[in-house]
Amino acid sequence: MQKKVIALAVAGLVSGAAFAQTSVTLSGTVDLGYNFGEEKWDQGGVTQSHKYRNFRGGDGRGMSSSRLNIDVKEQLGNGLKAGYFHEIGLVHFKGTHNDHERMTVGDDGVTGEDAVAFNRTRQSFAYLESASSGRFQIGLANLIIDDQTGFANVGSRNHVGHAYNASFYAPGTNTKLVNAMDLARANTISYYSPSFSGFQVMGQFGYGKSELDNGPASQDDSYKIYNLGLKYANGPVTAFIGGQKYEKDESTSAPAFSNEEDRREFIAAAGYDFGVAKLVGMYFDRKADVNGPSDHKYRGGDIGVTVPVGQAELFANYGMGKNKFTASGDDSWKIKTYQLGTRYNLSKRTNIYALYGYGKAKEKQVGSGTGKSNVISVGLRHSF
Repeated sequence: MQKKVIALAVAGLVSGAAFAQTSVTLSGTVDLGYNFGEEKWDQGGVTQSHKYRNFRGGDGRGMSSSRLNIDVKEQLGNGLKAGYFHEIGLVHFKGTHNDHERMTVGDDGVTGEDAVAFNRTRQSFAYLESASSGRFQIGLANLIIDDQTGFANVGSRNHVGHAYNASFYAPGTNTKLVNAMDLARANTISYYSPSFSGFQVMGQFGYGKSELDNGPASQDDSYKIYNLGLKYANGPVTAFIGGQKYEKDESTSAPAFSNEEDRREFIAAAGYDFGVAKLVGMYFDRKADVNGPSDHKYRGGDIGVTVPVGQAELFANYGMGKNKFTASGDDSWKIKTYQLGTRYNLSKRTNIYALYGYGKAKEKQVGSGTGKSNVISVGLRHSF
């Protein structure tokens, strides 16, 4: 991604070498398009469906989300630099524009609420970095195992068609019926080592606790999250292996209530660039214990290929998984997904694209429900 660098220090206005070595980098991505899609849920002889035709941007289903990045750097000397990174999600259209939300009269593209200037903070952290010691950072950041495995999802991870984040909703109520249990970001302290012959080690830790004593009532809340990863990138080979653990504990004394949740995830991903094509694949295994034994599991994988053809790229992804609750008689789902698309590069920073994504969740027990989701997207994406 090419970036436009704005020097903060103006020679002659401020004396001192520190300002001359400070800069702000503005970068980002804008992805806008149009979607044709349908979500359907069949269960017990009743069918719910939601068909939509709508403009799409921001965090909607497209090639990527839209965002603005601000990266402040200061050279401290002896190879050490300090910095601050802030990533902002962008929204582009009036009214309802996300696929899961139903467009209503009064909230359409003409009379609907104006788009907010900035949607949300995606990342915000400060860091110290050197070539010999690596990077230490603190703040809101992408979780390692989610961020470092993006290379193994060809096309768009934002879109329908990847088992990695395949969740399904009831169109009538917008309730999530099948949950992929993927986590994207958290408040953490992170470390990324330098690269040694292509190998890089990384880790994250986050912790928070609150204890309230209010006379006859009390309330305790806490969380912990750990991430560890090992990445290899050298020549045509890219690979990653990592694990994540998330613990949450909440309780109150009046009324008496307690809830404990323990999530664990293992993931492995690899890719090889043959020149005429790039092949990637990944496997993930997620478990969630809620107040007791392991009762929710989701394991599966994706495999994809990207083929360059002149200024264009063709890509395809296939994913499958099993999402189940382990208690006898509970839900169990077979997940199948695929995504096909093409991207035409008008320049190094700008492309137009078209892609189709399909996902299906078929229930094996209980209500024998079936969820389906399919979307066609066309759009324009520009990075700066």
